This record gives sequence, C-alpha cells and structure tokens, in this order.
Amino acid sequence: MSKPVQGMGRRKISRRWVVAARIGAAGGACLMALGLSATAGPGALASARPAPKTGLQAGRGQSPAAVVADAVQRVAAARFGGLYTGEILTDHGRKVVVYLTRLDKTAEAAMTAGVAPGIVSFARAPRPLAWLNRLHQRVTGQQPALKRAGINLVTWGPDFITGRENLTVQDLTAAKAAVLDRLFGTGNLTLTSTTARYAAVAVGRDNDSPPWNGGDFMIDDPVTGECSSGYGVTSGSTSYSLTAGHCFTVNAEVINGDPSLTGKTYYEMGTVSTRGSFTKSDGIDAEMVKTTGYGSSSKAIYTGSSTKPQVADVSGTATSPAGDQVCDSGAFEGEVCDIVIQKTTPMPECITESEGSGGPTYTVCDIYVAEQASGKIAVGNGDSGGPVFRFEGSKLYATGIITAEPSGGTVCPTRQYKGFSTRYCSPTLFYTSISSVLSEFKVKINT
Repeated sequence: MSKPVQGMGRRKISRRWVVAARIGAAGGACLMALGLSATAGPGALASARPAPKTGLQAGRGQSPAAVVADAVQRVAAARFGGLYTGEILTDHGRKVVVYLTRLDKTAEAAMTAGVAPGIVSFARAPRPLAWLNRLHQRVTGQQPALKRAGINLVTWGPDFITGRENLTVQDLTAAKAAVLDRLFGTGNLTLTSTTARYAAVAVGRDNDSPPWNGGDFMIDDPVTGECSSGYGVTSGSTSYSLTAGHCFTVNAEVINGDPSLTGKTYYEMGTVSTRGSFTKSDGIDAEMVKTTGYGSSSKAIYTGSSTKPQVADVSGTATSPAGDQVCDSGAFEGEVCDIVIQKTTPMPECITESEGSGGPTYTVCDIYVAEQASGKIAVGNGDSGGPVFRFEGSKLYATGIITAEPSGGTVCPTRQYKGFSTRYCSPTLFYTSISSVLSEFKVKINT
C-alpha cells in the first residue's frame, strides 16, 4: 500500500480482512489488544480535532499535596541526598510524610519552606536511598540467572519504609528463600509467594486526524495487535507518539483505527522506530512511533468517557509518590480516576509480564502499582500504552503509560464493541514511569 503524504493519505480496512487477520493472530497471543471508539458516532473526528478543554472537572483524581511532594523531592535531592529516602501521601492526598534516615531540623525547615503548617510531617527510615538503590540493582542484575535456576521473580522493588527489597517469587519455597538470603543478605528482603503472572494489555480512540493525540487507537498492518498511543514527544525536529513496548515490532506500520467497526476510513500514523530493550533485565516497556511525515503528534490526550471523549493539553510531567491518586485513559474503559499508588511499593519496581498462556514473556522495570480506590475497574485488555496522569487544579501532568494488569481479572463491563466478545479488566494498574521513558529515549514531552 502506498504511504500517505504528511499524514493525509487514507486506507480502508475491510471487515473480512481484519477478522481473518485477527483470528490468525489470536492463537499466538491470547491477550490481544482491544479497540474503543473515540466518538459517539463514526467519523466525527476524521476532519477536525476538538479544541482543547480548559475547564476540567475540579478535583478529578487530584491530590492537593502532590505538588508539595514534588517540591520536597526537588529540595531533598539537591541538598539532602544523604538523609532523604522518599515520601508518601496520606489523608486522601492532603498530607505528605517525608522519610529521612535521621530527623534533622535544618533539612526539615528547608523542605517545608513556604508550605502551610500541618501539611508535611517527618518520619524515620532505616536505610538511605542510595543503599536501597544499590541492593535493587544487584537483584535486577541477578534476575536472569535466578530465572535459569528456577527462581522466577515476578515483581521486585525497594521499599523505603521497611528498608528492604520486596520480592514476589513464583511458587516460593524455603530452599528458594535460602538462596535469595545468601545472595542478598538475611534481613534485606521481604519475600512473598505467588502463583500469578502479570499480563501485558493493550488501546486507543479511533477516527482521529493528525496531529495525533494520546489515547488514539493503534493497530498495525497486517493486524496482529491493537494498542493506545501515549503522549506526544519530540527529539529535535522529529515527532513521535509513545506506546507500550510489547505492542508492535520495530518498523511496523501503525494505523489509527478500530478493527471491530466497519465501513471506516483510517489514517496511517507512522512507523515504529525505537523500542525499549526487553533483552536486558531492566528493560522499559515503551516504544516510539515516528509520526513525522504522517501529521506529527499533538500535546493533547483524550480524557472523559469511552464514547464521549474530551481533549486536554499536557502541562508537564509529575512524580508518583505512594498514596497519590492518578487517572488513566484507556479507550475501552474511558478515563478512570481515584487510582491510588500503593504504599506497599512506594518506589518503582520490576515485573515479569506475559501476553497470555504461551505468549512472549518480558522483564520490565520502573513500574508503579496502583489500585482503584473503590475496587471498580481501573484498566482492561486493550489499554496498553495509554496515558497515566494526575491533575493539579485544571492542569494535567503526565506520570506514566499503561503497561499491564494482573492475570485472572473479571470480564469487562464495556460492551459497545461487538467484535470483542470477552475482555478482562482489573482494579489494579501497572504503569511505566514517564520520567524513565523520556530518559530512555532522550526525548521531550509535548506541552
């Protein structure tokens, strides 16, 4: 098929071709990415993109003290690296607890300068951050050898509250625990056994037009999977859209469209140019679709429900303190907020993820774990690569991109796409840190 010029070329995908391609690919990856309409009616966004919203709902997913936590982190990193360990948000995102290896009046005064009394408090942590990071790097470096020896680490990451590395081990035994203690030191690990793996999921809105927004539906040609676009980013004068690294292969042609619907005309978004490394034990689950020559990428993402989306501009990036609340915007489930970053994993961790039974398995790092506060759906099949973010007032800040959900979820309630009879959803979200993605690819987020 001929390539479009400046993103304006179109290609039609017939229902017969798409169904056959999808059935042929289904045997290799049972957790196929699933699609979601960006509008209430087909084709409404094919010619023009809605103007960015300026009046987002106040308080939606907003943690009032999150901006304070960001400021504390900047001061601590610049001046008190030997004391600072981390922070968590408490009282439904209204207060910040900062952990230090020892309490120090000078450091405390510097970190609370200009902050209203009662918002920030301080607590002791047993180990310095540098020590925890060194231990984490040792565990990450040993993960491939441990796997070959029959000790499969499903998740691992440092916990500054306990001063230990949290390891979740598949089918943990006393013998496996003894090996880990010998390698990393008795008392340095918190070990948990599991029978579960974590499943890569993948999403986006269809019928967009360039410049491409975050949350667009992505399919490759021929169709072997579907995912979401994440944030628009740039390197110099070259434009890209982010998505999850497990979505497509390098050089794959990516199209904006939902193959469960028929009779539509789709735009080609670009080609996958760069993929995070899955061959090393600390890979990043991200890749870039080069959109230069295909209309480029915008600074906006889709928010709102799955069938009546809104558009919001990105104001910048933000951190992910434990206890903070974030939102995601998978195209099937729409915008979901009140997803709380877990205090049990207050720093990013590594996980092994797989695309269903018999599918490829990846090891990826810099992952945060968050739970939908009410126990309702946070993410589902067809959401990978989509934006994770938080609000500060009416401004939207990027915190990551969707990576995975736990296996064994419940059947999703979303029914508007008849081509996908069964999808699975979960209240638990795994997402990759946006700062790690930008650092990996040496790009800047569009604002």
